[in-house]
Amino acid sequence: SRRQAMDHFHAVLRSWQDCDFIGDIRYLGFIGAVDIVKSRSQRLPFPPADRIGFHIYLESLQNNLLLRPLDNTIYWFLPLVVTVEDIDLILAKSLHTIQTVVARQAAAC
Repeated sequence: SRRQAMDHFHAVLRSWQDCDFIGDIRYLGFIGAVDIVKSRSQRLPFPPADRIGFHIYLESLQNNLLLRPLDNTIYWFLPLVVTVEDIDLILAKSLHTIQTVVARQAAAC
């Protein structure tokens, strides 16, 4: 059902709260957003000049995904017909993409 898919979307995003590079997590319906940070525990953001959101967008294209950045925030606007299986695939690819870019950025420091 649509409610099950929506609840699943929220639960998967909430499960990312243990990742130190994920700052705030927000969602409403099938819209979700996460802030990408250098370290949540140390309260270190990525400087705007790093353009981490743009790099995540570029990497997402390599993974057959289209992630929408707004500065250091990544957004999802999922269609109402999305399934739990779709959500699992989209968010697994999203997390892999974000982890790849954050690790690459950390290595560049």
